[in-house]
Amino acid sequence: MIDELEPLLRRLGDLTLLQWTVFESAFPAFAAARWEEAEHRMTEAVEVSRRGGFVGEQSWFVAHLGWLARLQGRFDLAVTLGSAAVAQARRVPQAWFGPTADALLAGTMLDRGDAGGAAALLRDALSAAGPEGAEAYRLRCLAPLAEATGDPAVLAEADGLLRGIETPPGSAFLLGADAYVCVARAWLRTGDPARARAVLAPLLAAARRLEWIPVLVVAGFVDARSAAALADAGAVGAAEQARALAEQNGMSGALQSRCYTPATPQRTMVPAPPAG
Repeated sequence: MIDELEPLLRRLGDLTLLQWTVFESAFPAFAAARWEEAEHRMTEAVEVSRRGGFVGEQSWFVAHLGWLARLQGRFDLAVTLGSAAVAQARRVPQAWFGPTADALLAGTMLDRGDAGGAAALLRDALSAAGPEGAEAYRLRCLAPLAEATGDPAVLAEADGLLRGIETPPGSAFLLGADAYVCVARAWLRTGDPARARAVLAPLLAAARRLEWIPVLVVAGFVDARSAAALADAGAVGAAEQARALAEQNGMSGALQSRCYTPATPQRTMVPAPPAG
């Protein structure tokens, strides 16, 4: 359908719809970890958005380019892109561009060990969104904030919003994978690995069905760690499977991230998050 829609929109000069069509055409490449192709399509979406003067949309596309860079281990680039996206989003009084940019940058900051910086960024984002902000975008900020701070009230709210997501059977909020992963890690740190696995279960089921490699890797690492904490004999094999998938698909970022810990079949204490 996109193959037919994109040429039509180019002929019509409809940049509003074209930017989203081009961006969403990157999803198959992203899912298959075809990084250059996905980056090319997202970058093209940025260019279409610039031509149309759509500042908020630019921030959305640039923020996701930062996510791609993070997954590949290009952390400096991920921070640069993420910071640019946040600055762009600040120029637009819109409830979903800002929280998304903030949340994706916070994920990179957490991977780099900057829990305090991530928490400060996310608190500002939530304050700007207000208590009446769209639930999906509050979730994207609350989930990493729960991981960064260990605040039980924040975790309870994030977990409640996550459980409230309604999708068709066998589906999940795949582009919001960070939210599932952050909430799962927060539960794991409270000593509840069973709850962590329950959080990840629908995400992993959807990722397996649709073959979203980046999600299988990142969520797979956290699930394996949770399984190890439950003394599940399959934990080591699951961790090795996720590691091999990461190595085969250029996901060095996942191997350097907070999500990756080689699983062992015995119960292991999970370290507390950094102060901040």
